[in-house]
Amino acid sequence: MNSSKQAYIAKIPLVLTDDAGRTYRISAGDKVELTETQFKDVSAYVIPNHVNDSGENEDQKKKSNSTKSDEVKKVK
Repeated sequence: MNSSKQAYIAKIPLVLTDDAGRTYRISAGDKVELTETQFKDVSAYVIPNHVNDSGENEDQKKKSNSTKSDEVKKVK
């Protein structure tokens, strides 16, 4: 089993179990690192956390840029 973890953002509150069998909670919008096994259990409820070198989430950056361009179009 691959124990490497990938970072995701929770779309809803989650209750997860770690390798030691302890449960813990993640709030919606929080970053969480998941193992492959954990990801398989909650894949529908998380989105990838693509963070660029500046620490900004790429998905959030795209949404922010599209909102800004929409505002510019309205001003014209």
